[in-house]
Amino acid sequence: MSKGSRIVPTLRYRDTKEAVDWLCRAFGFERHKIAEKDDGSIEHAELGYGDALVMLGDIKDGGSVPQEDVKGTARSIYVVVDDVEKHHERAMAAGATIARAPEDTSYGSREYSVRDPEGYIWHFGSYDPWAKAPGRIDYEEDDATGVVEIRVAGRVTSSGFEPVKKKLEAFLARHEKVRLIEVIESFEGMELSMLFEDLFFSLRHMRRFSHVAVVTDLRWVERMANASAVVLPARLRVFPQDALEEARGWVRRAA
Repeated sequence: MSKGSRIVPTLRYRDTKEAVDWLCRAFGFERHKIAEKDDGSIEHAELGYGDALVMLGDIKDGGSVPQEDVKGTARSIYVVVDDVEKHHERAMAAGATIARAPEDTSYGSREYSVRDPEGYIWHFGSYDPWAKAPGRIDYEEDDATGVVEIRVAGRVTSSGFEPVKKKLEAFLARHEKVRLIEVIESFEGMELSMLFEDLFFSLRHMRRFSHVAVVTDLRWVERMANASAVVLPARLRVFPQDALEEARGWVRRAA
């Protein structure tokens, strides 16, 4: 398959030629392909925005889909943009009718909505459904047992790692020996700077960990952990995900 989505929205306009000009001027679309009729009107148009396309065409007289049935709030298009405020200003400058001013949503997006000259509603926002979710690092500690549990999922970033590192360093300051449970649900890499930061942190504190339980279903993580067990001063065991409680029991019983 060529680059791009298999699903291409298609809109019908009374005046496709005017619609193409307005959408390019107001929203920043680019002409990808234009097929004109002998009279200069547009038979078929494809407009691009990044890697996405939308196709336009005239409403045919006597066609089976009347204008009222293909536009309105029940049928709209969402477009991912890099700068919502700047795009909103561009639409305003082109005389667009703003249906919803830029606002933050409960799902982490910044969006606004606009009505084009023939009534279609367009939504422009920062939320990208194709983007990978940011990584997650959860941290729990128990001073009574000297146990720390860290859960990792996705891509590790400095913004996620730094708070965990500070909490762990404070915990290490209170305990001579620490027992660690690392739950690796998934791992999609880490920022380059994190490779060195994580290495230096591990080297500086490796003798402070007496027992380490690695809980994961990722085979490559299991192999790496078992290889590390040869050189690490801590006792290390690897457990599958469904044996998390067993791993917790092993760490807490360790003397």
